[in-house]
Amino acid sequence: MVLGDFNGIRHPTEASNNPRVDSTMTLFQDWIVELEMEEHQASVPWFTWMNKQANNPIAKRLDRVLINFDWMDSVKEIKVHFQAPGVLDHCPVLVDTESSMKSLPKPFKFWLRHPRFDELLEEAWRSRVTGHPLIRVCKKLKNLKNLLRKLNKEEYSDIRERVKEKEASLHLMQQEALTDPTEGNFEEERRLSQEYKALLDAEESFLRHKSRESWLKTGDMNSEYFYRSVKSKQKRNTIRMLKNEQG
Repeated sequence: MVLGDFNGIRHPTEASNNPRVDSTMTLFQDWIVELEMEEHQASVPWFTWMNKQANNPIAKRLDRVLINFDWMDSVKEIKVHFQAPGVLDHCPVLVDTESSMKSLPKPFKFWLRHPRFDELLEEAWRSRVTGHPLIRVCKKLKNLKNLLRKLNKEEYSDIRERVKEKEASLHLMQQEALTDPTEGNFEEERRLSQEYKALLDAEESFLRHKSRESWLKTGDMNSEYFYRSVKSKQKRNTIRMLKNEQG
């Protein structure tokens, strides 16, 4: 959800002086479409800004609330109210959500530490896109989003199993290196150890996010605690019975 003063109108009907359609209106409309957002309907008044000039009174709809499809799916009902401006020239907006948001799947955001993150960021930002500068930025961010989703799926899906598999491979390699301490075995052990440490960091970050615990000290590997915390949270959120007027 994006809300506030956009300092622009989408159509001549959004201004009391009925201006002609110009390029700024078209660009603003295209920008909203490019973001895949829609304006949420609001209660009266229609106009949200006034110039407060008695000799040339003008009112415009400059303030609005934009929502995307994820927001529509996650909130059962939402009401938008523009209130009287008082001493201001803009109407304050009140967004009333009458039900809690549903839980949405969120990709695991451990990308910043990944060695390929800078490469993917540069690839997305160098991609050739057309349109208004704001629209080009939106398109490049979408490209980056798709690249990071792919990275997330390839590198961090089933993170718990990946940690176990890498740990087993590391242990086998360490036994081999201790039995036959060659340069090649030590180099392979070092590589597996680095990959295992990276997965451990990813797992801990993921579990910290899931459990919503913020007090974990850096470097403290409390994975088992976090698993218990996540399970506890799931139990607290479970509906165990429903009760009507007859009990």
